Amino acid sequence: MKLMTFDAGNGARVGLVNEAGIVDLTKHAGVTSLRGLIADGKVDAMAAHAGAAADHALDDVTFLPVIPDPDHIWCVGVNYMDHLQEAIDAGLPRSKSEHPMIFGRYADTMVGHKQNLMKSPLVHKLDYECELAVIIGKPGRHIAKEDALSHVAGYSCFNEGSARDWQYHTAQVVPGKNFAKTGGFRSVDGHRRRNPRSPGARHLDRPQRRDHAKRQHEGHDLRCCDLHLLCLEHARTAAG
Repeated sequence: MKLMTFDAGNGARVGLVNEAGIVDLTKHAGVTSLRGLIADGKVDAMAAHAGAAADHALDDVTFLPVIPDPDHIWCVGVNYMDHLQEAIDAGLPRSKSEHPMIFGRYADTMVGHKQNLMKSPLVHKLDYECELAVIIGKPGRHIAKEDALSHVAGYSCFNEGSARDWQYHTAQVVPGKNFAKTGGFRSVDGHRRRNPRSPGARHLDRPQRRDHAKRQHEGHDLRCCDLHLLCLEHARTAAG
């Protein structure tokens, strides 16, 4: 299943995407938020609507952030081997570590798929980064690594717009990562294993060496990295 949050002109709604378009789960199932649906453990029940007639075409709605109201947004920095080397080559004080670089973003920095990012007049070096957004669905503490992915509800592609000039003012990267409307979600097509809004990580296969994290802009790859080159496994990071 592909799940989304959207606005068709009357406020935020939750939708299920099928080949015909968007099935409005707020209308047909009384779902008022995707975050609530995941928390209530009712995602699988929405499969009953997968074959329903579409209420909206994808081009007729405004995409909102997949989860518009998260409690926390934690980011793992410099976690691709080639990106790490890129930072080292640029003269930044970076090295491979057993401990991930963690920083936070805020919900008001996010926009939905197909929405414009906003460049502040105070920012002179707005850059882009292709990221994998991991939607945590089940809370927990002191989670064993082998159990970590059972806490993941799904995935989305994410363009983490970064104000490089502000990011490198000090050792703290947070200022450059939190300008309003600089983070954009991105939908992708393909097998459920790489589906950005698949609501059940337990249905996702373990990533293989052929898998890539990649986005394109005007025909050019923005980031392309084999997922087996991650410095720290996302299962281990989530468990932490």
